[in-house]
Amino acid sequence: MSHEDDEQERPPQAETDNPSPAEDGDDAAAAAADETGASEDDAASSEASPAAARRPRWYRVGQLILPPLLAAGAVGVHWKLNVPDKILESPNDQGSKKRKKKKNKRSAKTGKAGRDRRAKNRHAPRSAEQLDEAWTQFAETPFDDEPIRAPWARRNQALINRAMVVARRAVFEGAPEEPRTVLASTKCRTVRCRFVVRSPYQHELETLRGGLERLEFEGESAWRSFEAKTIEPPEGMDEEEHYLEVVVGMASDEVGGSGLEVPSSAEDADPDDDAKAEADAGAELEAPPKSAQVAPAAAPNDAKTRG
Repeated sequence: MSHEDDEQERPPQAETDNPSPAEDGDDAAAAAADETGASEDDAASSEASPAAARRPRWYRVGQLILPPLLAAGAVGVHWKLNVPDKILESPNDQGSKKRKKKKNKRSAKTGKAGRDRRAKNRHAPRSAEQLDEAWTQFAETPFDDEPIRAPWARRNQALINRAMVVARRAVFEGAPEEPRTVLASTKCRTVRCRFVVRSPYQHELETLRGGLERLEFEGESAWRSFEAKTIEPPEGMDEEEHYLEVVVGMASDEVGGSGLEVPSSAEDADPDDDAKAEADAGAELEAPPKSAQVAPAAAPNDAKTRG
């Protein structure tokens, strides 16, 4: 291909890259016109905006009046619902015209005496008939199902502690070593008490059991019923020791710790046996000796011999 052909195919770049002076003048004039139109539009919009933003008069008046009206309405509703029509006057209020009523001292004392009397009756010992009735009602009931008579239960728990001291002192008197029996637990209900005694030695429990069973109050048995048995170690207690569970029914609500005692073996002897022994002793004293009975029979024989 020749050099001339190349020149014909090349685009006329000179014309596009270098515009003429006339065209430059036209473009500048158009830009200036655009700037002038934009400035006029901005001025017009700025003049029209205050008028468009201004709200109606009624709207502005409502904004000022509505909050106080709402607050006043809320106060009125609260007053209607919560404030009473008439304020009740109390004699304890300062400046009150009502006089305080004087308390009747006599009635106050009577009321206190009545309360004390009711409490005393509630804690008073039951009669033999009442105790028999309660025993008939609860004797066959399992101990854990027997209801709790709180004042009686507290009093007899202390009585069981005293019974343990008296019985242990009586049965172990003169022992070479101090007994190691301990009252582990005590529960009392309405007519019965259940307590557990522990000791490292089984024979100590058996000895103490005999003393507790023979316990008396003012010459009569302290118990209406007595049951004792060896049990397994209760939960939480030493498994190396031995345990005796005792369930007793109280003979009377009047049993007290000061009159408890364990009678000696001589006092426990049967009166019939004592009378029989005394009769035998008296017969032996009245009977003559054997030598005195034989001597009178030998005398006549001697007299015949001599004759």
